[in-house]
Amino acid sequence: MLPKTESWMTPDEKTFRQQFPLFIDQINKQHLLPFTIIEQKPFDTGNTSIATLLNPESEKVVLKTASNPSNIINEAIVLNHWSQVVRTPKIFLTHTPETSFPYAFFTSEYIFDPMLEKIDIQERISNGISFQLGSTLAKIHSQPQINLTDPSIIDINKITTETNKRLLMHSDQSIIQKAKKSLEIISLSPFPLVICHMDFLPANLFYGDNLTVFDPTVAITHPFHDLARTLLITEVSDQEVGQIESQEILKE
Repeated sequence: MLPKTESWMTPDEKTFRQQFPLFIDQINKQHLLPFTIIEQKPFDTGNTSIATLLNPESEKVVLKTASNPSNIINEAIVLNHWSQVVRTPKIFLTHTPETSFPYAFFTSEYIFDPMLEKIDIQERISNGISFQLGSTLAKIHSQPQINLTDPSIIDINKITTETNKRLLMHSDQSIIQKAKKSLEIISLSPFPLVICHMDFLPANLFYGDNLTVFDPTVAITHPFHDLARTLLITEVSDQEVGQIESQEILKE
């Protein structure tokens, strides 16, 4: 099966997706996994990466890849690193590019829990899940720096430039003022840059006995930048109760 292709994707991204069956075929031919891929079902998510369920009737292993190998390698490293303090999918194998197969990918466990976005925001607030969001993100930010492959580093200057660009697309003055206040707080904060998720939202979390974190857009930046992004998107996505959820997230 082919992963979905969107009209806005670059030609290289479209080609990478269209050739995905050949990608799987080469993994089998070169015996890059400890089992043979009989069937694969791409998930209908992901814009810059491809995630697919391998052999759903037996192994139920997830394979993830992208046209940018650094992103995939760093994601596997970071998920392993964060697993010391929060729940993440277990990484089974990470393949780095080589001459015979110049692509990066990793395999991980399949999580059976529902995605957090499937749970109504009111239920998340009343059941304390929104508070767990804040405590989980704080644990991620508490982890020490580790070596990454060509990581994206976003300092205060880049944060300010990118935020101001995005604000030009907004007309909601309350959101604009909150974003500017966030920039002011970040610029005055003494906290060092840390490894951040940068897409810490219900669409990238599973909910079971604990929250399971996955699909980070790994970057080294200020922890308040990561937090502010989560809070702003939360409030914009549901203007009626989004602010209440943001308050619960901030309680940690």
